[in-house]
Amino acid sequence: MPKLNIQASRVQTALTTMYVNQEFFAAPLLPDPDSGFQKFAKNNATALTEFSNDLHTCLDVTTPTIPDQKTIGENRHLFHKYYAAILGPLNWETHKHDSKDCLLSNNLQPLKKLLEQNPAIVDVILKHRYNPIIECWYETQAKTDEQAVRNKRITAIEAKMQRLDQNCLVYQQHLLAEKDKLLDLCPRPSSISISYEYASGTDIRLPIKMQVHLDSQSNVDQTSAESIKDVATKYNKVAELRQTLYQSQKHAVSRLTQFQEIFANEGTQAIISVHRDSTGMRFLKNTAIVLSSLVFGAGLLLSYAKSNSFTFWRSEGEKTCSNLENILYSVPAPAA
Repeated sequence: MPKLNIQASRVQTALTTMYVNQEFFAAPLLPDPDSGFQKFAKNNATALTEFSNDLHTCLDVTTPTIPDQKTIGENRHLFHKYYAAILGPLNWETHKHDSKDCLLSNNLQPLKKLLEQNPAIVDVILKHRYNPIIECWYETQAKTDEQAVRNKRITAIEAKMQRLDQNCLVYQQHLLAEKDKLLDLCPRPSSISISYEYASGTDIRLPIKMQVHLDSQSNVDQTSAESIKDVATKYNKVAELRQTLYQSQKHAVSRLTQFQEIFANEGTQAIISVHRDSTGMRFLKNTAIVLSSLVFGAGLLLSYAKSNSFTFWRSEGEKTCSNLENILYSVPAPAA
């Protein structure tokens, strides 16, 4: 069975974090009158220290400074590549940044390439993606349009998450109906019972867990039992995915990245690959489309345009899963 490219999933998560919080990552690189970051850093030195040290270390610099014309032109240093990926290359004739090819213009290709080539940067971004200092920065920008622009990006993500939730719900309902059908076809249905666990304090109405019980005193039909267990395993995995979307105490980006990590996990791949389930494949494809459109555009549609068919969506779930890393990348990102 093919294995997912776990590093590609980590790059996706880091890229999403930097996309949503792009003003925060750009602020230390901008001239201070433009960002006011030095004053913020002085007032929050303790909270920033570890993040700053980790980032400086992985970029192989002690104190990042604005690169001069010679070094930025040659683009030798990793920090200069990081700088250009976020702000854009500096045009020395106009003394302005070429903002077409950088994070601040929602063109993620240079940053994606940098992260793919430097896993240490990915490690730092993932380590600090929930750091409260990020929210603290945006709170200080309440009087500017930075917070409002970021909120638009978050709102767009939340809208996509509603589509993910609906996709999970539809597939869960299918699996519940499939379980009932299998019980009806079972030669000895009384030998198999189902119990359910529900979540309290959430808007999730369907069970969050399905458990299959076999009567040890009866002659259980093993074929039926295994089929129902497979349905329950799939149901529970989708329920796990769906629960991540309802963790109201977590930031939208945190919920999204957790959903994506579970969806791209090898264990999820194995569960989806158990049977040739056309409804399951449709669930997987629709989920991948939504994930791909969150930040990177509908990369899946590119394949369709070239081949006029979803040729890589073969009946086996493992082929579908093995292409997730390709599906999840397409640039440039749409404007929020």
